Amino acid sequence: MPTIIAFIWRFAVLLGLYQVARGIFLINNLQMYDKYSVGDIIAAFVEGARFDASAIALLNAPYFLILIWPLKNNIEKSFARFWLKLLFVLSNSLFLSLNIFDAEYYKFIGRRLTAGSFAISKDINDQFFQIFLSYWYFSLLMILTLPVLWWLYDLFSKKKRTPSSFWIFRLGRFVFLLALLALVIRGGSQSYPLTVAHAFIGNKPELAQLRLNSTLTIIKSTKTEGLPAINYFESDEIAAQILKRNSQLAEPVFDTPPNIVFIILESFHLEYMGLDKTTSVSHTPFLDSLAEKSAYFKYNFANGRRSIDALPSILAGIPALMREPLITSTYQSTTYTGLPSVLVNNGYQTAFFHGGHDGTMFFDVMANMLGFQQYFGSNGYPDKADRDGKWGIFDEPFLQYAAQTISTFQQPFMSTIFTLSSHHPYTIPDKYKDQFLEGPLKIHQAIEYADFSLKKFFETAEKMPWFANTLFVITADHTGEAETTKFQSAIGMFRVPLLFYYPKSSTPNSGDLKLHTEQISQHIDIMPTVLNLVGIEAKHAKFGHSLMTDAPSFALLYRDSNYLLIGPTYAIVQDPFKGLAIYDWQDDWDLDHKLDPEEVGDSFGEMEAQLKANIQLFNNGLIKNNLSR
Repeated sequence: MPTIIAFIWRFAVLLGLYQVARGIFLINNLQMYDKYSVGDIIAAFVEGARFDASAIALLNAPYFLILIWPLKNNIEKSFARFWLKLLFVLSNSLFLSLNIFDAEYYKFIGRRLTAGSFAISKDINDQFFQIFLSYWYFSLLMILTLPVLWWLYDLFSKKKRTPSSFWIFRLGRFVFLLALLALVIRGGSQSYPLTVAHAFIGNKPELAQLRLNSTLTIIKSTKTEGLPAINYFESDEIAAQILKRNSQLAEPVFDTPPNIVFIILESFHLEYMGLDKTTSVSHTPFLDSLAEKSAYFKYNFANGRRSIDALPSILAGIPALMREPLITSTYQSTTYTGLPSVLVNNGYQTAFFHGGHDGTMFFDVMANMLGFQQYFGSNGYPDKADRDGKWGIFDEPFLQYAAQTISTFQQPFMSTIFTLSSHHPYTIPDKYKDQFLEGPLKIHQAIEYADFSLKKFFETAEKMPWFANTLFVITADHTGEAETTKFQSAIGMFRVPLLFYYPKSSTPNSGDLKLHTEQISQHIDIMPTVLNLVGIEAKHAKFGHSLMTDAPSFALLYRDSNYLLIGPTYAIVQDPFKGLAIYDWQDDWDLDHKLDPEEVGDSFGEMEAQLKANIQLFNNGLIKNNLSR
């Protein structure tokens, strides 16, 4: 059989069998798909072929490389062909069997198998054999994959053909097939290689599981470390009781649903603002003036250190408590409920704006997973002259575009605008380079331009009919470069602004919002706070708390494998090697001077319980896929 024909035939056989496995998954989980049309199901099968092709190419890369290798001499000998066939049949039979097994096992964990599925639970072996014995028809299908693949492998190779002896032809064929294989593994020519998370594009998470296959979710998750199950407390329910975060405690302030606009500022360190009086010069004069009219939280912390961590924290209340970002981790197919999804179910129109190229930082994927109905990025932006030549669209024109687009939405709406220009390499339009001079740090010029762009946005928004009845929530994704040692410290590197601005407020500093601005706050408090303000039960928010309440306030952070819990006075750190330590962070931002736990009284035990409860709920929530349940 000529190499190209063998390559195409065996690839096509596997694609067909993966679609059969998808059909088995659909039939066995049919109750999940009753609400979808036949067209939706067919589209999921068609879209799933892309994920199947990538998985097949990844799994069989060694086999296909041997098959198409141009310098082989002995590969056609029967002995070598037998072992090559055995490699193909055994490896693919194993993973096809896992796809069939997952058709039932999915009901146990609510997501496709991952590499971590084989280690996260002490019961998995028992469950495997229970399913294997109880569902004998699945077992039979799994066993049948072996003889079926063995038979199909040589179905069209009975007639032997002499391979071409021209080395140039063989080399050209090899290069062509190698390039094709690489493209299939990558999943196409899009900005980023295909990931499991791409299946969640769209507002139908159950269809994402149908698009996927277990081979891809297992292979993609082998590169990342799974989390250990945590049993600090006898059960997760006890841990949740310690946090006491699931109940809405304050009366809502809005009689009618307000519009909600989130503005997430790229790399805005609290140090850049003049309100902290840390530096002699403020790089954010407009944001300072807006903060004076807002409910401004001066003790606010970002839960992560990367842009990719910010969206789950701010818009789903999920802290960044592991090395890998959630969207690229072994738990990237985890299902959770985002604030946009909750608001859509309560009559809101939702949209996400980011001036970066579509696909940057997986923002488009995360936006869909969080529940945004529309995504506006640089790809659809009308004027290409506004591109910065690096990441996407400059902030000033893109924020104007966002304001004009928002004005077309039906009220109430919820929109999130993520700025761009203060991202390295800090490019600003040439016409403003004399207006915004470089400060001690290169980022300062870009921060001043972004602040100016924010001012222009509000000048435009103030003229819009929706402005007065809009709640603005403004924060930063994470900190940027710091000029002072204070903000380069273990505490300072997480300090970002947070303010809630409501133009209709009849009291100074948006006092009508009844927010407790003197307490410690963090990104994961934003979702329960917004829901509390508008009178929607925050039942999906396991972490954080409503800032309308006077519940004990903490900030939950993760840095270099250490967990940090920041309270009003003390910070407690859990080091995997050194254990627990407590510090007076107000006087020791570098956390250099440990305190004797006995000196701080009950605070040490209370903070230890809070920290361990959060860790247990986070790890086990990802493992069990119940972060939002």
